[in-house]
Amino acid sequence: MLLHHAVLTTNAFFEDVDYPFFARGLLGVDFFFILSGFIIAFASSRMLAAGKTLGEYFSHRVVRIYVPYLPVGVALYFAYQLLPDLSAADREIGLLTSLTLLPTAEATALSVAWTLKHELLFYFLFASIFISRALFIGVMGAWLVGILFLRQWLEVPDSGFLQVLLNPLNVWFYVGMAVFLCPQFSLSRIAYWAGFLVLVTALYVSVINGFSRFYIGLVFAAMIILFTKVENLEVPAPRFLLYLGAASYSVYLVHNPAQSVIARILPMLSENWSPVLAFWVITGASLVAGIIYFAFYEKHAVTWCKSKTNEYFRAKAKSFEVGAARD
Repeated sequence: MLLHHAVLTTNAFFEDVDYPFFARGLLGVDFFFILSGFIIAFASSRMLAAGKTLGEYFSHRVVRIYVPYLPVGVALYFAYQLLPDLSAADREIGLLTSLTLLPTAEATALSVAWTLKHELLFYFLFASIFISRALFIGVMGAWLVGILFLRQWLEVPDSGFLQVLLNPLNVWFYVGMAVFLCPQFSLSRIAYWAGFLVLVTALYVSVINGFSRFYIGLVFAAMIILFTKVENLEVPAPRFLLYLGAASYSVYLVHNPAQSVIARILPMLSENWSPVLAFWVITGASLVAGIIYFAFYEKHAVTWCKSKTNEYFRAKAKSFEVGAARD
């Protein structure tokens, strides 16, 4: 996604760069929806096993989504109010949706945050499992039927609640949950790396040749299965990749506005930027901006908020136990 937006930014402020693989980087949305379905199913199963409540589930999700998002989303909203010409995109930005990520007809100030509307809807509907499994099956089944069939009968607008609710991209959440339910399996180290190379090749060929998102999404799902379901191999990941994974949400939030700022600064530094060099500088600098945001804000703010919510629920559980004992 970062590389896709770097291509768009470079093409807007400099000459066009020819990176067809990165130009289809919007497909990263499909990957992250699948990964999100897997992660929330995995995390929720652990919470259920630990006896966590619906309130704890929601507090964890709210902290994880809103604490890193709000400074960026709010700052951009007021920046666009003060400088209306700052964004060249033709979209009507809304205060309510920028602050809450609710799926109104207006756009979020942070353009990439449209995906968070889908994430929040998925988290909200998935929460039904903390009430009962029967309710969860009914809610998620009804949502899937709605996505597959209601969209064919209803006149769905280009924005707003129905567009988010019935968007076909939401099906990838179900694929992610299916990945979670896949059984563990064993592979030799040679078979593991051979499978990895086959999937990477399949992804590259599919993207370059313009294959449909359906086939590319299946390749993404297969990659997640390979990375998470092999039980007999311990494939160590370099520390920097683990750190980059932890910082990925901050990179997602910060990279687009950072690229816009960097693209405006570069011509002030020199008039001799080649498009390729500008692309890689924009890419690298926006990645660093996201990592800095994670290191100095997200990591500490999320940890602090989680500690406070955990204290609240521990105190509530203790008071409930004392009250029950007295009764």
